[in-house]
Amino acid sequence: MPRSLIGKTMKYCVRLWDELMAYLHNGHLEIDNNLMENAIRPVAKDRKSSLSAYLMSLPRTSP
Repeated sequence: MPRSLIGKTMKYCVRLWDELMAYLHNGHLEIDNNLMENAIRPVAKDRKSSLSAYLMSLPRTSP
């Protein structure tokens, strides 16, 4: 059973048991991190755009 999907799921839950209990006992914790991901998305997008612009400005070299 340890290699089955249910076995992997149980192993995952046991490994994160303390965090799961903290979530269940604290009503202020969010189950997901969508707010944080949405907050940092513009920063990451700008960083990616800046890197792309920089790389495009470099002279091309022949192989």
